Amino acid sequence: KVERWFRRRRNTDRPSLSKKFCEACHLFTLSDGYTTVSFLLLQPLLPSLFWYYMLELSFYWSLVFTLPCDVKRKDFKEQIVHHAATIFLISFSYCANYIRIGTLVLVIHDASDCFLEPTKIFNYMKWKKTCDSLFMIFAAVFLISRLIIFPYTVLYNTYYYSMEIFQPFFGYYFVNALLITLQLLHIFWSCLIIHMVYKFILQGTDPLRLLGSTGNTSGMDSFFEVKGSLNTSES
Repeated sequence: KVERWFRRRRNTDRPSLSKKFCEACHLFTLSDGYTTVSFLLLQPLLPSLFWYYMLELSFYWSLVFTLPCDVKRKDFKEQIVHHAATIFLISFSYCANYIRIGTLVLVIHDASDCFLEPTKIFNYMKWKKTCDSLFMIFAAVFLISRLIIFPYTVLYNTYYYSMEIFQPFFGYYFVNALLITLQLLHIFWSCLIIHMVYKFILQGTDPLRLLGSTGNTSGMDSFFEVKGSLNTSES
């Protein structure tokens, strides 16, 4: 009876499919809109860049404030670190006039989110083939943008090339520390994605069951709810 009670208690705490679907739709609308704006603002339009920065900053603050109300995640601590580092980077890059590099960081981070949220949406709708295709596209975009473009364009310029222009100061160490923190999180999430792709392609394993997810979603980089084509039942 005790085990049965704990099982029922766990099931009552589990978020419903409709709640997860609405959350994914909400985040897709925001991330897709910000990505579109970012490509329109890759030019010296400071008023427009100001509003772009404010939209991104408000978006990440909203993610922080809604964390207690969102679907529970296994990567909760990583999400907190990611959101905090991103908020500090957005604020400092605008105040220090690092607009170009700051916009590039935002574009790189938003690129993969345009595929992550639709993947989860179609997963909840039981569209297996569409979900699997979007998952593979998302994995490719994430790995290329976070493990290749980000370190070889952003980190290289901020850490090495900037030394040819000015001497190190507080902002240099502060920005690079935050960027390196983001890169470590990128590596952490990339390992999970590569493991999911490997099991999905070679062994046909459902990524959701592989990771033992309890329904964690949301944010730029939560990947545990993406399902394979072999199993569409919710855990």
